[in-house]
Amino acid sequence: MGILKLASFLVTASMAMAQAATLTTTMVGGLALAGYVGSNTLYFDVTVLNPAGVTFTRFDLRTQLGPAGPADVYVTAPGVSQSANRTNPLAWTLVGSASVTAAGTSQAILAQPFVLAPGTYGMAIHMSVLQAVYTNPATPVPPLPTIFSNADLSINCVDARIQNSTPAAPFSGGVSNVRTPNVICYYTTATRVVNFTATPTTGSSPLLVNFTASAVSTNPGGILAYSWDFDGDSVPDSNLQNPSFTYTLCGVYNVTLTVFDALGQDTITKTGFVVVDPLTARFTFANTALPNVIQFTDTSTLAPQTFAWDLDGDGVTDSTAQNPIWPYAGSCAPTQVRLTVTNSCNTSTVTHAVASRPTAMTLFNANNGGVVGAGNYFDVNVTNPNGISICGIYSSCNVDPAGVAATAQVYVTPNTYVGNDLNAAVWTLVGSGSGLTAPFNSPTYFQFASNVYLAPGSYGVAVHLGLVGPAYSGTGTSPAPGSTTYSNADLTYTLGLSHTTPFGGTVFTPRIWNGGLVYETVATGLAVYRKIGNGCAGTLGVVTNVATTLPRVGTTLSVTVGNLLANAGFFVLGLSDTFGSLGPLPVDLGVLGAPGCVSYVSADSVSLLLGAANTATFSFQLPNRPSYLGIRFFTQSVGLDIVNPLGLVMGDAAAAVVGF
Repeated sequence: MGILKLASFLVTASMAMAQAATLTTTMVGGLALAGYVGSNTLYFDVTVLNPAGVTFTRFDLRTQLGPAGPADVYVTAPGVSQSANRTNPLAWTLVGSASVTAAGTSQAILAQPFVLAPGTYGMAIHMSVLQAVYTNPATPVPPLPTIFSNADLSINCVDARIQNSTPAAPFSGGVSNVRTPNVICYYTTATRVVNFTATPTTGSSPLLVNFTASAVSTNPGGILAYSWDFDGDSVPDSNLQNPSFTYTLCGVYNVTLTVFDALGQDTITKTGFVVVDPLTARFTFANTALPNVIQFTDTSTLAPQTFAWDLDGDGVTDSTAQNPIWPYAGSCAPTQVRLTVTNSCNTSTVTHAVASRPTAMTLFNANNGGVVGAGNYFDVNVTNPNGISICGIYSSCNVDPAGVAATAQVYVTPNTYVGNDLNAAVWTLVGSGSGLTAPFNSPTYFQFASNVYLAPGSYGVAVHLGLVGPAYSGTGTSPAPGSTTYSNADLTYTLGLSHTTPFGGTVFTPRIWNGGLVYETVATGLAVYRKIGNGCAGTLGVVTNVATTLPRVGTTLSVTVGNLLANAGFFVLGLSDTFGSLGPLPVDLGVLGAPGCVSYVSADSVSLLLGAANTATFSFQLPNRPSYLGIRFFTQSVGLDIVNPLGLVMGDAAAAVVGF
């Protein structure tokens, strides 16, 4: 048997005979994060005491029963604690991953064990979908220990924490008080182990990467030599322990490290470990000053060289400009806009559903996220004098990757959400829609089945998502939150807070909604019919004035008038709500024998109404002429009644605008 085969046999045999050791923290459990957002990170410090280092092979974790998910293990550089780095992703290196099935005490068996040389490290275990169970060490009497050790390892939980995070951002979100993760560490002290880390592992060319070998051997002389292949061509590039290498060409590279001791060698290859000039297609979009014309802005990373836009959803490239402008016919129905970017070795594509109606966006800069069904609360002040008609919303979703089915429900209450967010009785569900999620920190579009009209004034709005959780901004610096007010010529947002369930659950404040309302205005052909004045009560109550069809050119406006005592009344149509034949409006008709009744509308046209079952209909054919668009008029219903000496009651008044 050759010397290398013999060495390989001896190494394999020695590792097989090595006994797995464990070190356990407190496993009594009892606590889980309130407001869990679908991802959490456990933090603690680890000190390797064994002079030969240890190889971590598995972690047992206490979890809530639920779906399976991934667990990723990160460590800091030697001598760096986790305490000051919970929101600093640059301090962490991914060293191991496992697929975990939630089962009370769950096993995370690492696909690739990792070695830590002697020293102290910060350690983070990031779990997506899974919810960690942990312990408050101060609760029992006497308090539970916060330091756990044996001859090989020490786990320090004096400042251990649990953190709400997101799948795409392990080191973000709110951090708990001092809590002890429920963890069992499995490790070996085998004869020879090899691993390596590097930073950075992705970036634009020329990319300087610093490599660090993590290799130990208990054989005579320890590790004697290193051999690195940085570019996957099977040709050694360095024999230093911790070399640097500059990648000058775009590409994805495999990296191999081979170490030698007195008995032989071990090799580890990491496939696709270094990515040079990576591409991620991204774009934003916004309305321009021209109706239904959209400005698209490329925000892709890193520095693509070519751009191909399909702007009308037909699968054909419409523009190769980096930031094109495109006109649309004008619709609340979305167009699937696709951007494909390329460089010398990579291609990336992203698609967004884009509605061409006016949109008032906040920001897409989430550093927090909610559980499935959670929502955001904020105020909207409609400043457009004709109001707005909402046909859909954009919202950021707490999912990655994209393409997940989601729903949205929109609730409204008069005036403000402040002081009303826990009172479900004052809220009305006004709109709902479904869609497929866009990439994290991008707008997902939900189109309503029917429009929601908001007259000028202030409203509290609640947006709750279904099937997925929302992503939004809060306190913190990773990234920093945006403004709490956003406005355009039609409306102003004042933001806001978050609930884990509609009008209940856990409240988080402040929280900034990442989204936008898509709406129609008179300028985009909005047809309006809205109440502007209350009628006085007759024998059957207030005479109603409700449009069953909106005033659109080329169609018939139909209005239902109800609560007519004698099945008869009048319908008043005027061109003013400020001045009529009797002078300034409104006019109090109490002096004419109708106390509490008010005339709101100039009587330019008065039509007799005859009906049945206390209801009558007023109909009016609008010519199919574009010149009628935007014309405003006013209406008021009148009922014959014996409730007062005048013999009639003034019903509700409404304002109307002719649209498409």
